[in-house]
Amino acid sequence: MPTIPGKNDIELIALDLDGTVMCPLGKQPVSERTKRAVRDLMEAGVAVTFVTGRTEDYALPLVREFGLSTPLVTYNGGRLYCPEQDKVLHQSSIEQEDAAAVTDWLMEADEVVACYISREGKLKLYQSRCSGDPAQDDYLFGTPRRITPKLSNEILKEGNSVSKLIVVTQRPLETEVPERFGKVADVVRTHHLLLEMLPSGVSKGSGIEQLCRHLDIDPQRVVAVGDQANDIPTFRVCGFSVAMGDAPEAVKEAASYVTGTFEDDGCAEFLERLLGA
Repeated sequence: MPTIPGKNDIELIALDLDGTVMCPLGKQPVSERTKRAVRDLMEAGVAVTFVTGRTEDYALPLVREFGLSTPLVTYNGGRLYCPEQDKVLHQSSIEQEDAAAVTDWLMEADEVVACYISREGKLKLYQSRCSGDPAQDDYLFGTPRRITPKLSNEILKEGNSVSKLIVVTQRPLETEVPERFGKVADVVRTHHLLLEMLPSGVSKGSGIEQLCRHLDIDPQRVVAVGDQANDIPTFRVCGFSVAMGDAPEAVKEAASYVTGTFEDDGCAEFLERLLGA
């Protein structure tokens, strides 16, 4: 078993949300054990942040609940956001024409597509059609959303910036999109039902690198915890990485350490070990 770094050897803990800190189905609150471990780490002088594919609006209630002040990595690395200043520190976007072309192609195949558009720093969320389960859509995409049968019209409006696209599908779009459109976006599976399309070169790992530059922290003094394939780029950047026990095998193989499952409070279990190391 690898040696867990001591709390004096690290400056930042980067936590994934869904399936790591919070229930992957969004059906239960964050455990008191996890909240207590995070607060104990911050009291010990270790900064804590969230690195998530979610939006800032989704993460902010948890930021307040945990008392975090460190900037967040959101949109799977596409944005760096400071909650204390309510300010986007860095943002990447997909070219409008590329996003419109991919979206039209997906909608012709009757895929459910969500598009996250930023305009003057404000987020608007559009969805091609309901999947048939509004509650699931609320959880997967966020709220509020506008149903827009012709998404490309919104995408191409002057001044709009496309932060990411989400597709509800089990199709292998990771290969289909680059084969058809070239390297217009990076495609990553973030959930067994979801694929996300991000600006080319953007990942949670690139987001952590942006954050470390902003904070003047060596990434080797960062510990990352996650449970899905989109966390692997973070693992590659950080000095120590932790996979949840119920993560896919590829994620566990990429990590320095494997903790317990979500149901067994694996995130809290590791943070407690870190505090005692």
